[in-house]
Amino acid sequence: MKKSNQFALFVCALSFVAAGIFYLSTRGMDATKFQTIRALFSSFYMFLPLISSLVLMKINDKKITSKALAASFKINWAWVFAWLSPIVLVFATLLSSKYILGMDLYDNMNAALFGMVGDNPQAMAQLQAQMNAMPLPYFWITLISGLFAGLTINAVLAFGEEAGWRGYLFNQFKSQAFWKPTLYIGVLWGFWHAPLILMGHNYPQHPLAGVFMMMLFCLMLSPICNYIRIKAKSSIAVAVFHGTFNALAGISTMMVMNSNDLLRGLPGLSGIIALLLLNVLLFLYDNYISKDKIFTSKIEF
Repeated sequence: MKKSNQFALFVCALSFVAAGIFYLSTRGMDATKFQTIRALFSSFYMFLPLISSLVLMKINDKKITSKALAASFKINWAWVFAWLSPIVLVFATLLSSKYILGMDLYDNMNAALFGMVGDNPQAMAQLQAQMNAMPLPYFWITLISGLFAGLTINAVLAFGEEAGWRGYLFNQFKSQAFWKPTLYIGVLWGFWHAPLILMGHNYPQHPLAGVFMMMLFCLMLSPICNYIRIKAKSSIAVAVFHGTFNALAGISTMMVMNSNDLLRGLPGLSGIIALLLLNVLLFLYDNYISKDKIFTSKIEF
C-alpha cells in the first residue's frame, strides 16, 4: 500500500475512534459544559495527524526524523506571507460578505460586541467600562493578539496537523504534479474534520451540511498551504499560517450581523470566496512573475 493511502487510513481510523469515544463519554452532558470540553478535545484532535506520522515513520522507516515532517526553521519571505496573509483574508471575507453575499456588517468591533450583548443594560454598562479601560480599540487588540498567537500557541497546535498534512503526507508526493497532493490532501483534510463538525464545531446550526462545507473550505485552503510549504520548505511555516488564520477568524464572524454559519466568516461561503480570490492571485503571481513555477511544475525538495 502506498504510504499516502496508509496515512489516510491510519489518521482517519485513529481520529474517528478517538472522536467516537469522546462523543459516547459526553452524551447527556450539559450543552455549555460540552462546548467547553469539546474545545479541549478539538485541541487534542489537532495532534492526531502528527501522532499518526510518528507511528508510521517508526513502523515503515524504523526512525523518526524532523526532515520527514518538514520541520525546518529556515526563515524566508514565505514565512512573512504565511504570517500576514490571514489579515488580507479576513478583510476579503468581510468584503465578500457585504458586496457579494449582501450581508449587513457592524460599523466596528465595538458595535459588534454590543450587538452580541443585546438589550441587557447591566451587561452593556460592564462592556463599556471594559472598553474604556482598554489601551487600544478592541479591533487592534484582537488583531495584535491574533498575530502573536499565530506565532506561538496557535502555531504549536496547528503544527499538530501540519506535521501530518504538509509534512509526512506531502513528502509522499515528491516528483509529482502540484495539483495531485493539493486535491488529495484537501479532500482528506476536510473529511478528517467530519466528527468534530457533526458534534457542532464550526457549523453548529448545520452540522451535516457543515461536513461538506468544511471539505470545500479545505479544498480552497489546500493550494495556499501547499504553496507556502514549497516556498518556505517547511511545515512549520504552514503551521504559522494555519495558527494565525484560526486566531483571526473570529473577526470575520463577529463583524457580520447575519447568523447563518454556512455563509459568514472564514469557514463560511464568504471565506471560501476570499480563498478562491487569493488562489487566483497566487496563480497569476506564480505564472507571470515568480521565477520558480509551482502550480505548473512537479514537486521537488
